[in-house]
Amino acid sequence: AAQVKTLTQVAGPAGDPNGGEIKNVFVSIKRVTAPVAYWTGIWNTSVTDRFWINTNYNVAGGTWNYNIAAWEDGKTYLVEVYAEDKHGNTQTVLGTKQFVFDQTAPAGAVTSPADGSNVNALTAVVGTSVDASSQVSTVKIALQDFTSSEYWDDAQSKFTASGTPLWITVFSGAPSASVNWTYNK
Repeated sequence: AAQVKTLTQVAGPAGDPNGGEIKNVFVSIKRVTAPVAYWTGIWNTSVTDRFWINTNYNVAGGTWNYNIAAWEDGKTYLVEVYAEDKHGNTQTVLGTKQFVFDQTAPAGAVTSPADGSNVNALTAVVGTSVDASSQVSTVKIALQDFTSSEYWDDAQSKFTASGTPLWITVFSGAPSASVNWTYNK
């Protein structure tokens, strides 16, 4: 499912393929992650079937929207929508969108060398990265010499006075909740 970091409104287009006039657009919002609930103005766990809310429909623009900002971090949501024309005909196939609301940044740690240790030669940097909600698909590190403030340039295999971090990709692969990575140079 897609990940969303900020969301204050669900919205979309609505139209009648036969040229009719849309009268109403209804939306149902379900929190799929336990405890399962439908949005009724609050997250209501006692509602067990879709709860339809009439949205704000803009006839001239052919768009609808509904304001909601009560998402919970790390939860999965399902938004379903259907339109009704002025003759009472309703859309038979629901429009759907599922997503994870994720405001928690991934966490990462260098496990070797140990923090604060002094090393004469560095053969590897090892670490972990974790993101349970969205999962980790890429990890990048920057290596800095604190004495000179220079950053490691992986392409030149030396520290350079770039002034800004030179990011090195140490993991890029299938998304996972937890990734162990190693940089060897």
